Amino acid sequence: MKLFISQNVSDPIVEYGDITATVSSEDIPASGGSVNPTVSASQLITYASGKTRLGNLTITKDPTVSASNLGSTLKDRTKIQTWNVQIVGEGGKSVSKSIDIFQEANEIISRDSYSYSGGTSEITASCSRSKTPVYDSGSSGGSTTETATPTLSITGSGFSLSGTTVTADNRSNIAGSTTTLVRADSGGGIN
Repeated sequence: MKLFISQNVSDPIVEYGDITATVSSEDIPASGGSVNPTVSASQLITYASGKTRLGNLTITKDPTVSASNLGSTLKDRTKIQTWNVQIVGEGGKSVSKSIDIFQEANEIISRDSYSYSGGTSEITASCSRSKTPVYDSGSSGGSTTETATPTLSITGSGFSLSGTTVTADNRSNIAGSTTTLVRADSGGGIN
């Protein structure tokens, strides 16, 4: 018995389109966790008759990216790694994409709620560390504690900062809520 394979030669493929791809990702929270970037890709195959279909794609991507809980460590938004993906389609078409994965900043914040009529809050922020001198002889001296008063800054509309006092505007005539972030920066005040 002979096996015959049927092929529609009257309507051949005339174009293997380029692969279009996008990669996106959220930041890993300061509390730790993992992200698996989202990949969206497609390829258009066109026949002589004008008929089209989507191409079959093979996607090879890096593993999920993880980061640990930053705890009480103050840290700016930090790049964890570059995440890569390769997409292979029909007709020898392929494309590679990459995206930098970040962990969001870990900052000191004050969480207070205000009524629509506004209000004020006092921010208390301080930083300290223990310091022990070590000499060339190998001996060490007594430990001392150094302290510094951080510089406060504020972001977000509807609020103002004066010294350590945060003032919320009166929003009685404005619908919705708003938030602000207060950050404390030692600025190298502890050496």
